[in-house]
Amino acid sequence: MTQETSKTKDPKWDELMAVAKQAIADQCDITPDEVRVDEDGDIAYDQLESAVVFLGAETEPPAFIFKSLVLSEVEEKPLVHEILNELNKNVKLGTFFLMDGDVYFSYTLLVDNPTPELVTSALQIALGIADHYDDGLKSRLGGERYIEEAEDEIEV
Repeated sequence: MTQETSKTKDPKWDELMAVAKQAIADQCDITPDEVRVDEDGDIAYDQLESAVVFLGAETEPPAFIFKSLVLSEVEEKPLVHEILNELNKNVKLGTFFLMDGDVYFSYTLLVDNPTPELVTSALQIALGIADHYDDGLKSRLGGERYIEEAEDEIEV
């Protein structure tokens, strides 16, 4: 059994994802049933020009996970780690990290009584942080922003 399959069979995960779907639906003016969950159990949200945040849930402990692929194709070198470490000292919420040539922003929100409003607020903050830093990181580290990658794939 894969991790995704076990997640989707967990009633707590279903409860958390229902709250996440309602939050996204409210932001996009659609119904929760219209919100798409990918094969990893994440929902993509991209209301700004250059950032996309993937919203997922974990059950132990109950939490929402906000993650954004900020840059791809970044050359791994010590300067990259120095820049990200310095950035992490100054960003009070979440973490930037490098993995396999990609720079991510990630934030975990532990919850007891989740509401769509709480998720919406945290989602907007995560999206704002990723969007705020992507251009500066691109100019210092190179690579491509997630949105640029997606646009390249769509162009005919």
